[in-house]
Amino acid sequence: MAGRGGYNTKTRQLILDYLINNRQHAVSASNILEHLEAEGASPNPTTVYRYLDKQIGRASCRERV
Repeated sequence: MAGRGGYNTKTRQLILDYLINNRQHAVSASNILEHLEAEGASPNPTTVYRYLDKQIGRASCRERV
């Protein structure tokens, strides 16, 4: 299961689904955390930030400041 991107956990899949479903909008880590909590997950903010950093590094996402 582990490949170049690591394990695909339920939390990572929820984050990815959220990003795909909201690709037309700018979203923040806070938006993602709120969504995960609404889905019944117990997200760690560090997990969200690391996953976003990984996606930005892959050019799957763009960072806006």
